[in-house]
Amino acid sequence: MTLTNKILSIASFLVIGMVYLFVPSINMESLMNGTQSGKTFVFLYLMMALGAVIFLQAFVFNKTNYVRIGLPDLFLTIWCLYSILNGALKHVPLSSRLFEFFGLAILYLALRQIQGKYLIWLFVAVILGGAIQAVYGNLQLWGYYPSHHGMFKMTGSFFNPGPYAGYLAAVFPIALGLYLNKSLNVRLFERLNGGSANPLIVSVVSIVKRVSVALKALNVSTVSVVKRVSVVSYLLNNRNNRNNRNPSNLSNSEASNIQTPLWQSIIHLIAIATIISILLVLPASRSRAAWLAVAVSSFYLISVRYRLYSRAKAYFDTLTKKISLLVFSIIVLTIAGAGLYLMKKGSADGRMLIWKVSMNMIKERPVLGYGFDQFKANYMDYQAAYFEQNPDSEDAMVAGDNNYAFNEPILSMVENGLIGILLLVAVFLSVFLGHDKIRLTKETEERCTTSNNISLPIQSDQILIEENKRNCYLLPISRAVILSVLVFGLFSYPSQILPIKICLVFALAIAARIFDRKVNTERFQTIFPKPVQFALKSILTVLTIGLLWLATEQIHLIQTACSDWKNAFDLYNLGLYKDCLDDYKKAYPVLKNNGDFLTNYGKALSMAGKHPEAVDVLQQAAKHYPNTVVFTALGDSYKKLGQIEQAEQAYLHAWQMNPSRFYPKYLLAKLYDETGQHEKSVATAKELLGKEVKIESTAVKEIQEEMRKIIEKQDSVQNKF
Repeated sequence: MTLTNKILSIASFLVIGMVYLFVPSINMESLMNGTQSGKTFVFLYLMMALGAVIFLQAFVFNKTNYVRIGLPDLFLTIWCLYSILNGALKHVPLSSRLFEFFGLAILYLALRQIQGKYLIWLFVAVILGGAIQAVYGNLQLWGYYPSHHGMFKMTGSFFNPGPYAGYLAAVFPIALGLYLNKSLNVRLFERLNGGSANPLIVSVVSIVKRVSVALKALNVSTVSVVKRVSVVSYLLNNRNNRNNRNPSNLSNSEASNIQTPLWQSIIHLIAIATIISILLVLPASRSRAAWLAVAVSSFYLISVRYRLYSRAKAYFDTLTKKISLLVFSIIVLTIAGAGLYLMKKGSADGRMLIWKVSMNMIKERPVLGYGFDQFKANYMDYQAAYFEQNPDSEDAMVAGDNNYAFNEPILSMVENGLIGILLLVAVFLSVFLGHDKIRLTKETEERCTTSNNISLPIQSDQILIEENKRNCYLLPISRAVILSVLVFGLFSYPSQILPIKICLVFALAIAARIFDRKVNTERFQTIFPKPVQFALKSILTVLTIGLLWLATEQIHLIQTACSDWKNAFDLYNLGLYKDCLDDYKKAYPVLKNNGDFLTNYGKALSMAGKHPEAVDVLQQAAKHYPNTVVFTALGDSYKKLGQIEQAEQAYLHAWQMNPSRFYPKYLLAKLYDETGQHEKSVATAKELLGKEVKIESTAVKEIQEEMRKIIEKQDSVQNKF
């Protein structure tokens, strides 16, 4: 490896390490939604730098004549291209989630080409990042630090304990895997990259190759000679290893290997500390999805480590035992499931409502879906249609303004249709159904014993054995992380949480390394003469660096706009409705496709009395994120503009979105009363007085009191006549 490649390799490792160590803990209070946007911006800046590094490493300074590709790479590439093309055909606007998508693609490519000797340290970086968050969460519970949500005491560096627990659940299998597999140490990784053959053995092998030619001319069998030399070389190698235990006789790399047990002990302690800290904080999160994710991934790792399946198969060898195990498992799972459901029944019922509404969305566009990141732009309209068709549904009490599917397979079906979900299934099946490659087979035998050229399987085969040994440890850990994220994703929204996504990318990249194969690219390199190749490389280099620079500039613009948005939002909360508009106007050109921003901006315009502008912005907001705030504000502005029918429709739509809320129907009753539609106002007031209260509050009591006054006023008017 050249010096340039070494520098690029180290730079790539350092950037990736920073991503896993620091990004989960980022929180920028100067930005709107700083616990999310702060992580995104830091991650994207790092990915721009990493993109330049891996481009130079893989394209400009790459001297190899092959690439390594596996089935996971292939299916993942097809899924990414399909998602981008499907979104482009539906004119999906740029969003932070789409920027993260491209950043994660860069991270995956970097992980796929990073040197194997750095992998153990990346594992350490991942669990250290998780340990930092676990300790931070414990300190929040003890009152040393505030949380980032007013309703929860512990959120880590996240906006909610759910995503926080999901991230810890994604890190936990790595810590447990490193603890269970004590042989997965630094030395094993270093030998696969920096090991060198014993010089004496190399000399012996060289001599044997030359002697074999002479022996063949004399019709002397070389097999016995090879066997004897193999034994001698093995003894010499072991003797040399024993003699070289004195550090003064070792090279720097060999001397560092003597210290490996110390490093391994440190890694082991870090893994134990991470496991304990996560287990201490996870119950307090009250995230049932995270508990299940940790339980399933831990059971998988333990069963692989201690071969529980083969032991259970040997023990449950009769039909009676098998039936007993089945009955016991059903009873335990039923009790556990019922307990988790009843623990937060309202939350579980709310998820089932979301899934029912989402299935109606899937029925509309089953094949291609609505496009990447378009669940949020469509869901609430479908929820309104559901309650319009089912006005007496008990689901109304668990409804709310929602933009998450709380189930990743359903989300994938909604956004990318049947084609998208099938491609994702192919990605995960290629990881879980693939077999670890054991290379010490016929290929090795043919390389070791040929008729004319004899090469003893000393160093290269040892590397293959040790690589397979490493893969046997890494593959279960990678699969456990993927399992954890998949289980969590059945009841939550990991695709919206960046730290969870980078853990999933890490696991997929590690698994893909294990299943990959060499693909020779030499014939493609001879298509063009060298001058043309140099010109193409130069042009592509300029274009790539330019593209990364433009992307960095765009990221900076969005960051500045998010800062302006935060300033405007703070002024709005102080009641300075007109003063906040200047900052909203500055951010608008950059964030004009952000539904949350448009909601805030439109509401501020309505409160400031700028109703024509408010209607325009709120109509845009309804395209990107329809919600009750948008339509109640639209109703207010339509009312002020004298557009009574439009105001009525807006209030009705807001109520249908979330029938459990009192406020939209209250505004509708006031509209009827103020425009002389007294029969409708009385009917709406009586409906609100008979409505079940979801959460008791002063606002609800005030609304009920005003509804009584409307009824009494109409009764008194009728009594006069």
